[in-house]
Amino acid sequence: MLSKYSWRVEIITPVIEVNNLWSSYNGTYALNGVSFAIPSATIMAVVGPNGAGKSTLFKCLVGLIKPLTGSIEIGGVDVIKNPRHAYKKIGYLPERAGVYDALTVEQSLWYAGAIHSIRESDLRVSINTLTLAFKMHDRLQKKK
Repeated sequence: MLSKYSWRVEIITPVIEVNNLWSSYNGTYALNGVSFAIPSATIMAVVGPNGAGKSTLFKCLVGLIKPLTGSIEIGGVDVIKNPRHAYKKIGYLPERAGVYDALTVEQSLWYAGAIHSIRESDLRVSINTLTLAFKMHDRLQKKK
């Protein structure tokens, strides 16, 4: 027999979870006590003025810099302890990546595919499909 009151409890496991993250540059805190959790199928924006710590946060999330304290978990992987394992869970393209300036659009796509261990045959099909879909065939050999 069902109660006249029924409750549905849904447990949402975060895909990204950051707890008490602290990071500094030359004694100035870029992050101080940052905590948040992002569930799957969520779109999130990080906004703020220059110097607010956005880039530092993302560099910590992808394991490029180690925070002073705190924890970061992405898809069940502890980013601080196992940054290489986290690379398979997240992609990151900084505003100034350096290497991409020297590559053509096509080389950049091949490079990204190689980073993610995509088979050459599958990558060729994906590049061709996207090139047709976005009508960008004339851009493949251009830089930027």
